Amino acid sequence: MQCPKCESDMTGRTCVCGYEQAVALVVGGTVDRNWRFCEWIASPGQLCRVPAGVGRTDGRVGERFCAYHQHRARLSTYGAFKSERQAFLDWVEQFPEGTRYQPMPGIWDGDRELLWQLVSGARDWASFVIEMRARRQVVN
Repeated sequence: MQCPKCESDMTGRTCVCGYEQAVALVVGGTVDRNWRFCEWIASPGQLCRVPAGVGRTDGRVGERFCAYHQHRARLSTYGAFKSERQAFLDWVEQFPEGTRYQPMPGIWDGDRELLWQLVSGARDWASFVIEMRARRQVVN
């Protein structure tokens, strides 16, 4: 794997430059964590609202973008002739419902419309978690 910070080859979760790869977290538990949210500008004045990791107290900076926007940043010409929504829907198809392994925060097999609202900045993280829990209870 290549370090996104210094572009060196990484063999584990940490790089010689100090970068540490984020670990996958399961959505649930608490909403009151010190989340570090994706820095992608979804539209003027709106940032993506997907967590990119948990805030660090040691001064090091974690991931800047969520898994989807890391993908978009790596492939700068991907989707050049597609809407942002279509590019997202194409990307998220790799996580069918019930997928166990997913990039952090493990939400990508959820409802596509809710995910789009979160990625586009139209919904905040706390309301997303509440809506997902409500939908899971209806299904169970």
